[in-house]
Amino acid sequence: MAGNIIKISFFDFLTKMVVGGERTRDYPNMEKTQLFTVRQREVFADLLASAKSRKQSEYSSLRTETESEFIQKLASESGATKIVERIKTANQAVVDAERAVEASQSELQNAENALEASGFSVDSDGVLSLDRHAPRSMRQARDKYLGTFEKENKEKLHEYDVATLNVWAAETADEAKKCVEELV
Repeated sequence: MAGNIIKISFFDFLTKMVVGGERTRDYPNMEKTQLFTVRQREVFADLLASAKSRKQSEYSSLRTETESEFIQKLASESGATKIVERIKTANQAVVDAERAVEASQSELQNAENALEASGFSVDSDGVLSLDRHAPRSMRQARDKYLGTFEKENKEKLHEYDVATLNVWAAETADEAKKCVEELV
């Protein structure tokens, strides 16, 4: 039997590791109670903390991506993306031809003024953002959009806090395992 591979679930493995060995056999008419130690609680709590950290990292990346997509959409609707293209063209002309520097700088300034007047700014890589002097309605729309997104994430992360408290309140490793299984 040395060639047989034993397959066990991650949670069964964790339970065996935390409880300290194989589960005992079920005997009829005998109720089993296993002590649930502070160390076992710490292992479950650490597992939840790690899972929460991963979710927070995922949220951070997703928030950045979501904000960028929203700003692109907002810029497209307001016509700012066309102005950004003018800025890119003007920047390239400055690099390519020294003779055209004066004309290109003038076009660049006109495009930046137009973009700023529309409530946007762009960095040297062409990444759009709302200008701090953007119309209030644009800033409120962005804040409302991202506020809903952040509220949903906060509620999801709260589930991990509740599960951590439930692990600490659990009387058995099986109870703690149930709290963790739903989120990990």
